Amino acid sequence: MIILSVETLPALIDWHRPERLLELCRIAVVPRHGYEAPDPHWLEDSFPGRGDRFVMLDGPDLGHSASAVRARVAAGLSIRYLVTDAVARSIATHGAYGAPGTGAADEGR
Repeated sequence: MIILSVETLPALIDWHRPERLLELCRIAVVPRHGYEAPDPHWLEDSFPGRGDRFVMLDGPDLGHSASAVRARVAAGLSIRYLVTDAVARSIATHGAYGAPGTGAADEGR
């Protein structure tokens, strides 16, 4: 299963061979603040016969995005409570997104 946020879903149509992806797995779609769930007709029009490959998840209407997390890391700001501690450690350890080599991504600044 692949997990996409609802605002990312429309871009799936432009991915390389999305029909193959839908043959191999299902797509879990998570809600995001300010974005409506996709219209089932849009799913069927965009991915004929594959509407059943999408699972719309219920959950908290999160207001942050991966882009916002990356921007915060690059600016040296805290991402505490936005990602799990393990993800923050990995970002810091690998210097991902412009993070300093250790610690800045998971400190509570």
